[in-house]
Amino acid sequence: MRITLLNPPFFTKGAYYFGYHFYKPHPNPALAILSTVCRHNNVVYQLLDAKLEGLGETATIEKITLFQPDVICITIPTTAEAYEDFFFIQQLKTRFPFVKIVCGGPHITALPKRSLEECSGIDIASTGFGDDTLHRLINADFTNFTGVAGIFFRTSDDGIVATPASPRKESTAFPRIDWTEFPPAHNYMVFQAHGCPFSCNYCFNITNHLTYFTESVDVLEELQSIYEYAHPEYINFADPTFAVNRKRTVHLLNTMVEKGWGSHKQKWRCYTRTDMMDEPLLGLMKKAGCDFISDGIESGSPRILQRMRKNTSLEKHFVAVAATKKVGIRYQAYFVFGHIGETPNEVGESINLIIKLNPQLLGIGVMVPWPGTEVYECAVEGREGLSLMPVKYPEGWQLYDKHLGHILQNNHFKPNELERLRLFAYLKLYVYNLRFLDLLRFGWEVRNFLFTKLDLIFKKSVSWRKTR
Repeated sequence: MRITLLNPPFFTKGAYYFGYHFYKPHPNPALAILSTVCRHNNVVYQLLDAKLEGLGETATIEKITLFQPDVICITIPTTAEAYEDFFFIQQLKTRFPFVKIVCGGPHITALPKRSLEECSGIDIASTGFGDDTLHRLINADFTNFTGVAGIFFRTSDDGIVATPASPRKESTAFPRIDWTEFPPAHNYMVFQAHGCPFSCNYCFNITNHLTYFTESVDVLEELQSIYEYAHPEYINFADPTFAVNRKRTVHLLNTMVEKGWGSHKQKWRCYTRTDMMDEPLLGLMKKAGCDFISDGIESGSPRILQRMRKNTSLEKHFVAVAATKKVGIRYQAYFVFGHIGETPNEVGESINLIIKLNPQLLGIGVMVPWPGTEVYECAVEGREGLSLMPVKYPEGWQLYDKHLGHILQNNHFKPNELERLRLFAYLKLYVYNLRFLDLLRFGWEVRNFLFTKLDLIFKKSVSWRKTR
């Protein structure tokens, strides 16, 4: 058996393309995890990250042709990428009609049956963690699908069959990744913990609110191997919430300090929540080499924070951000405008909080109804003043993007009002805090996003006026 592990190429320069290059290209961690399964099962495999390698459609197909796989496994990280990836999968199925194509990732997990219906090139839709599913499929020799838990598969008469899910045991460990299989990169995504225990209503939780941990010794070996192999610009701890288990995190950080990560080795970054952070922990993170933290604050309205089930408070935000700046770690705040039930005045509360927190970097997205979330259910059912734009699928998945998309209609806001408020928030942050040089630098760095977005806003406004 020969398996190709594939991250498909880019087709258009949408938001994900710009974001991928803004934050520097990185090896796909899902493919890296799947490669460990292939090695464990002594399977011959091809690891092909077309996005990282900058491969186009033709070059990608040529490499697959040379390898001659029996199975192609594809990960689709975001809903916004689903249409282009589905389009490429159709090409693969035409070119390799007898090769089994397996797809996984958050979008597939949220809509497995619909994905098979929308993309006839997919043979198997994998839900949940892909490493479990791939291990079971290999053991079943990709033939007896009914005995493989947690999949939807296409039958010979083009029917669709679902198998019962099999929850992953929380004690299940993730094997160490060999990043040297990828070309050296500027950026790496490393996990101390997989999954998130929280239940925010705008986020699809693929792990069913469970968290799975990697042992500290394995994390350190992985960090060391990346450092020696690539000397990247930075390493990201890509856990949805860094330090979700404080005891484990403190042990890892202390070991990193002992190994010299804070003094002479690679610096690293992480994503977390303000209620996970305090000055002692932040000080230890700084000693261990952390130089940048991104926090998902999401809103400056106490009512909206409760409605979205974020369960944080403005007080925690102020305390954590002040402590982060005090220990000397750079800080980025993420916000979303257009939550369920949010009003323009409550967006104004978020803008006021942004000014007061004065983060070094700011990221603001417009609400996207990711499949599998309460926001998506409300939009599909026309509840809470939310609805979906009347678009054709699967092409419509391209609009599910918090930077360049416009799939969600929100009756609490006028057309393009959220976009104007978002632009106003960026300007107000830098102007009110007299950070004019930072404003110029920010504008230059996001110029591709900005030009593309202004064009979309113009086209949307013209379309809206024609319907009046």
